[in-house]
Parts: sequence; C-alpha cells; structure tokens
Amino acid sequence: MMGKHMGAKKLLNTFISPGIEEEIAFRGVLMTRLIRAFGTSWGIVVASLIFGVYHVFTNITLLHLPVAVAVMQTITFQAVFGVTLAFVLLRTRNIVASILYHGVLDALNFTVLSIVLPLLLLH
Repeated sequence: MMGKHMGAKKLLNTFISPGIEEEIAFRGVLMTRLIRAFGTSWGIVVASLIFGVYHVFTNITLLHLPVAVAVMQTITFQAVFGVTLAFVLLRTRNIVASILYHGVLDALNFTVLSIVLPLLLLH
C-alpha cells in the first residue's frame, strides 16, 4: 500500500502540481498583465522568456550540461513551450486547458528523459 501511495504522490508532484502552479503564475497572472501593459505579442514573448529563465537551474542540475549550453537550450525550449501554452490559454480562454496540456507535456518529457538520458550517460 505504501508503494502505491508514493507512486501517486510522485505523479502529483511531477505532473500535476507544476502545471497548476506554473500556469496560474506565468499565464494566469504574469502573461495577462504583460498583455494588458504591452499588447498580446510582447506579453506572450516576455512571459515565455521569463518562463524559460525560471527553468534554467532545474535543467542544469538535471541534465548535467555545461552551463552555457543548458542556459541556451532551456530558455529556447521552455520559451517555445511557454508560447504554445499561451496559445492554448488564449484560444480556449480556460486556464484548465493550459494546465492539462502542461501536465501531459511534462509527463511525455519526463518519460522521454527517463529513457533517453540514461542511454546518453552510458557513452
């Protein structure tokens, strides 16, 4: 029973919590205010870049890449992800949609990394 509980807790912490917290903070609060202040395009771009910067430390420690490579890769990937999530929110006008999309993509990313990263570290 304890193993099932820990599995559910890890699932919640890995896929659900970050999507909820990050979507509310970055799209629900930050992006909407930036859009009001600077217009839709700039609001999306700036919020997405900040979203990318927010993930740099995690990716440096997770991927063990040189700092410059990790910074460029993380900001680029996460900013594109942020733009995608912004379009989901703006298209649906429902933050639950971007939260769910975020969770699904986090789950896919985690699955791919758990398979690919060990293979890369073997060489």
